[in-house]
Amino acid sequence: MKQTFPFWQAPYFAWFSKPFYQDVAQRWRGLALTYLLVLVAVAWLPNAFRLNGRMETFRTQDLPPLLEQVPRLEILNGEIQADVKMPYRIVDPKSNETLVVIDKNATEEDFDRLNTAILITKDKIISNRNSFNRSFDLADLEGVTVDKESLGRWIDGGIVWIRTLAYPLLVINSWSYRFFQALIFGVIGLIIANSMQAKLPYAAVARLSVIALTPVILIRTLLNFFSINVPLWWLLAFVITVVYLYQAIKANQGYSELEDDGV
Repeated sequence: MKQTFPFWQAPYFAWFSKPFYQDVAQRWRGLALTYLLVLVAVAWLPNAFRLNGRMETFRTQDLPPLLEQVPRLEILNGEIQADVKMPYRIVDPKSNETLVVIDKNATEEDFDRLNTAILITKDKIISNRNSFNRSFDLADLEGVTVDKESLGRWIDGGIVWIRTLAYPLLVINSWSYRFFQALIFGVIGLIIANSMQAKLPYAAVARLSVIALTPVILIRTLLNFFSINVPLWWLLAFVITVVYLYQAIKANQGYSELEDDGV
């Protein structure tokens, strides 16, 4: 009797087990999408906890010194009103970098000169993203009043939403990306299988592609958690996946009659 493997053992046996590769190709059903979803969901947990910790550190340690520098701002008749000497700067206490400059006399042309992330002029909010300045007309915020208390409440609300939505969105995005990868590697796997005279149906090869992606997903999780940058990681990940896919197909080389078990 052939050995069978439940899906929760896959992250371990995916690294080396020929009987496991045979079980995936011959006994598992569909495209292993449920396994892939569980894998990416678990893989994102360490980084989700780290993200949550960073947000809590920002909220309790980094944010209060910044909020203390926020003056009371009112927008009346489409113009900013602030009872401070201008130009007024809000500075990051840790890096001493200027984050916001409030100056009613400044224009968009002064943005680079002031060396700030955000410039608030008489009637515009100007920021820089990807080397292009972007401006927002204050007339759209007529009658709004901002101070450190209200800004703190808005930021706290934003953090709550991020904590609620970030993890499921990361999991869904990662699962979609890895699923697309598995489909592409499934095509590559069919080419490899044909070269070996291994007559595996596409569904079986796609499942093996998911298994071949497992080591890459686990390695990437560790790299992200420890903030390790590997040059040309995409190329290394491709090579690792192809090598494991080759080994998984080779393990099934002797089986030429497998039923196509659908999606």
